[in-house]
Parts: sequence; structure tokens; C-alpha cells
Amino acid sequence: QKITVSIEGMMCCHCEASVREALSSIPGIEIISVSHEAKCAIVIAPVSVKDKSLKKVIVDKDYKVTSITRERA
Repeated sequence: QKITVSIEGMMCCHCEASVREALSSIPGIEIISVSHEAKCAIVIAPVSVKDKSLKKVIVDKDYKVTSITRERA
């Protein structure tokens, strides 16, 4: 599934790298993009990856997840 995670609090490339690192810690995640300008991360993930798992790794890095949208890849 293609998943778009809307994120508040990313201000620069270092923030993007932090979110990218957090998401890549989840098994099965393929990162498409992380953008502080677009305020989102786009990933491909197995259906088994839960929204709460995505949210937790991002919140643990001190960013705020405002929405998670899933669509078939």
C-alpha cells in the first residue's frame, strides 16, 4: 500500500533525515519521499504495517502526525 503521512514540525533536511531514519526502522517499509516543504512522508508498506506503528516512530522523534492516508499502490 502507498501511505501518505502528514507531519508537522519538520523544518529542514535534518528533520527529513530523522523521519526517514525512524520510518526505515519499521520492517517492510520502502520510503518514497520525506519532505519538510510538503510536510509529509510517502512510503510503500505491507498492509500488516499499522498506522499506530508509523505514528509512534515519528512521534518518538518529536514530530506531530496530523493524518495518515492509505491507497493501493
